[in-house]
Amino acid sequence: MKFSEQKSVLESKSIVFSPADYQYQYLSSALKTSIDAIRDKCVYHLYSDLTQTETDEDYKTFLGSDFYRTSNEFARDCLEVAFYAKHIYGGKIRAWTDSALKCFDSFLIRYINKYKKELIPKSYTGIKESDVYRFLIKKGGDEYEIGIAFQSIYRKRNEFAHVQIEESDGIRRSRKWSNKQYNRSKENILEHFKKGLTHLSTLLKDLDL
Repeated sequence: MKFSEQKSVLESKSIVFSPADYQYQYLSSALKTSIDAIRDKCVYHLYSDLTQTETDEDYKTFLGSDFYRTSNEFARDCLEVAFYAKHIYGGKIRAWTDSALKCFDSFLIRYINKYKKELIPKSYTGIKESDVYRFLIKKGGDEYEIGIAFQSIYRKRNEFAHVQIEESDGIRRSRKWSNKQYNRSKENILEHFKKGLTHLSTLLKDLDL
C-alpha cells in the first residue's frame, strides 16, 4: 500500500494522526508484508543478512522440524525489530540480540548433540546457554571461533540485562545507556555474529546436508 493510500485509510477512520503516526503505520505495514512473504524462511533471511552471503544449506534438514520451528520464530522476532540488522537503532539492539542468540543456539545444540553425538557438560547444577559456548571453545578450530564469537555476544546481552550498579556508598542505581553506546555495541555484536556464523557455515558444509 502506498503512503498516500495508507493516509486515506487512516483518515477514513476519523482519528487524528500526526505525520509521524502516518509514517509509523506505513512502515509497519511494509515491514509486515516483507516478513509475511518469508514467514517460513525467516531464519534463512537472518542467517544470510548477518553473514552477508547467500546460502544453499538445508537448515530444515539440519535442525529437524521442532528446532527449525523454534529458530524460525526467534528469527521472525529479530526481523520485526529490523528487517536488516544494519537498521537496528539504539536500545532496539537489546531485544534483537536476545532473540538472535536463541535462534542460533538451536544450531549449536543440534550440531553438538545430533551430528557430533556429544553431550554438553554443565558447569552448574542447572543448564546455561554459556555451557554451549565453553564446550565449543575447548574444541579448537572452527568450533573455537564459533564459541568465542557467541560467548562475546552472550556477555554483551548480559550487560544489557543487568543494569543495576552500586555506588561506593552502597546505594544502587540503574545504569543509563546512550544511543551512541547502544549503536557501538550493535556494531560489535553484528561483527561477532558474522564471524561465528561464517565458521558455522564451514562446519555445515562438511556435513554435506
